[in-house]
Amino acid sequence: MEASGQANPSLSDRRRAAFGLAFVLLVAIVLRGATFLDVRHGPLPHGHAWTQSDMHFFDGWARAIVAGDLLTANGARPYHGRHVTLACQAYVAGGGEAAHCTHEEVVRIWDDWVGKNTLWQDPLYPYSLALLYATLGRSPMTVYAAQSALGLACVALVYLLALRIGDRRAAVAAGLLAALYGPLLFYELVMLRAVSVSALGLLAAYALLRTFDDHRFVWGAGLAAGALCVLKFSWILTVPLWAMLLAAIVWRSGRRRAVVVVGSYLAAVVVGLSGLMVRNGMLGLPLLQSAVTGPLNFINGNAADRVAGGGSAISAHAAAILAETGGEAGATIRATLATYDRLVDWLSLLARKLVTFFDGREIPNNVSYEYFLLHVDVIALVAVGFALVASLAAVGVAVSVYRRRSERLVLLSYITTGVAVCVLFFNLSRFRLPIACMMMPLAGVGYSYLVECAYDRRWTSLAGAVVTVAVVAALVGPSRGPAHEGLRIADYGVANAIAVDLATRAVARGDQALGARIAVDQLRTEPPTLSDIEPGPQSTSISAHLSGVAGTFIDLHVFLADLLAQSPDQAQRAAYHRRRAGVMRALNRPYVAAGID
Repeated sequence: MEASGQANPSLSDRRRAAFGLAFVLLVAIVLRGATFLDVRHGPLPHGHAWTQSDMHFFDGWARAIVAGDLLTANGARPYHGRHVTLACQAYVAGGGEAAHCTHEEVVRIWDDWVGKNTLWQDPLYPYSLALLYATLGRSPMTVYAAQSALGLACVALVYLLALRIGDRRAAVAAGLLAALYGPLLFYELVMLRAVSVSALGLLAAYALLRTFDDHRFVWGAGLAAGALCVLKFSWILTVPLWAMLLAAIVWRSGRRRAVVVVGSYLAAVVVGLSGLMVRNGMLGLPLLQSAVTGPLNFINGNAADRVAGGGSAISAHAAAILAETGGEAGATIRATLATYDRLVDWLSLLARKLVTFFDGREIPNNVSYEYFLLHVDVIALVAVGFALVASLAAVGVAVSVYRRRSERLVLLSYITTGVAVCVLFFNLSRFRLPIACMMMPLAGVGYSYLVECAYDRRWTSLAGAVVTVAVVAALVGPSRGPAHEGLRIADYGVANAIAVDLATRAVARGDQALGARIAVDQLRTEPPTLSDIEPGPQSTSISAHLSGVAGTFIDLHVFLADLLAQSPDQAQRAAYHRRRAGVMRALNRPYVAAGID
């Protein structure tokens, strides 16, 4: 297998590479600045205020650590509404009365299922938040500044990886894809670990590639891989794959050298895992036990009522299976597969989930990328999506296979592992982000190959590559833009409630202008279908979905009407918003009457 050709670049090559890196970083910085200006006063940076979200859970966990629970000695559980409902379903199925399903019973049931003092989620992200809170204060903007820095690190690492496996043209193309990638920009502003996972994964891969030429990088590669596992434990699957690749490459330097380097890599991985191991050891838990939601997630992702593109909804089978198995992994897997009459039906689901992974749309969970696009005019125009990355990466993979570039197996093994985990559990936009980032260097190689074929007039090869791009792009499909009617009611409801709260606080501080601005900006996200409706027969013809969305805008119109009414010269505008509040209330009545959840 061919080794990397980037081991000893000349001084001029290094300068050109540095210039290219500076260029893509400049583009990334400008876009992040534009994004910040668009969202700084609105609800998006405050999504962690939604108590039923993972963001709220991570924020609360970090605050508990800062308050003194350094070991998370009492475990960390979200107890969101769906988790309470699930426990109470099991309680009733076990003979209890629904009215007696107290919080204490809910805690007891979950302790039975997942154990005491266990970690609901992998711990590195909340501990990182706690470090930021303890040193720089508890403003969410501190978190987003740090995550934006990690986003820039992702852009730089994508560039460097593409430079490693390709040429400068590939590196610039890959770096620009990363700088312009809309979901990366989005998750930098969300209190979730998607950007952190992306950055650590890219760092671990880059350090491993450097290890192929300079064995001193082995400790950095191992530490990054170990830390990545503490951030999201499913990436432990990459450790043996990368160890085998490292052994195959270093073997050329001699058997003894290979043993030392691979042993050092694995030892560094253990060091990266050591914080988790020490914490678990002090609490009497299995040393490598991290998030305990695996059995629940397997049920939700694989039971017979699973929909391939349905996010992470709780399965109707979950309560019965957990009550039967007590959350034991093997028994849970068997019970979940037993919900099918035929094993082939489960395999068919996995195939549909694989197809769903390569869908161009971003599947929401907690937060929605498509809703984000309603707030960022510039980004909505220039951001690239998964379809472009996937189509160019398909060419890059084909070129890599043809040219037998061994270092690209590091990227491919990571991508394959990530896709397999998503297919086995569920596809979500935030789970796909780290995989998409690792595809970008290959996408850069694909772009460079297209240009190379055109420059050298290799028309047959160029035609084949163009057809590959076109076919993959058509299959994946373009990422949808801000299509109002396709968004969830919760996307509007949570953001609108936060916006009203922010605007109310601004007015309470004496800043009426800011309060009005927040409300007016938020009303721009109102679906045009609703904004154009006047009372009359057409009011009864809207969908149940839009009827529900209408209810989320009532308080915004009421707030703005009350605020404007304080100024005599704004009486007409105040009357307009009061009337629109009445229209939204009328439109919402069918949804309320139907009792839709």
